Amino acid sequence: MKLVTRCVMNTNAMGVIAFGVVLCLLAGCSTIQFVQLEQSVDAPTVDRWHHSTLNGMVEISKPLDVRSICGDKAWTTITTEFTFLNALPVILVPSTPLISFYSAWTNRVNCYTVINTNDAPLGNPSDAGKH
Repeated sequence: MKLVTRCVMNTNAMGVIAFGVVLCLLAGCSTIQFVQLEQSVDAPTVDRWHHSTLNGMVEISKPLDVRSICGDKAWTTITTEFTFLNALPVILVPSTPLISFYSAWTNRVNCYTVINTNDAPLGNPSDAGKH
């Protein structure tokens, strides 16, 4: 009798875990991309998480500071996205149907990379030679 009870409990736990994984997979992923300058070369990317609470209305982490990432260079693209990995911590933080107590987004920043001295940003030709 005890063996049957343990199997049923393990099956229920696995069902809850599977349900949680399915919810994460079905969570709405979202991507917003801001393009300032076009560049033909793939520049290195810096990823940072941004944390907020109360349905995203209260920021926990500091706002994204592009100057601390790119320095004196211009940024080419900034991508803000909510991915499967961002949804994983939400499982651990309790929430109600109307209020989300935690959410995280990934901010991805690409900085302008100078290829040679004649290379100028395509979006602003007047900046030629300033980089």
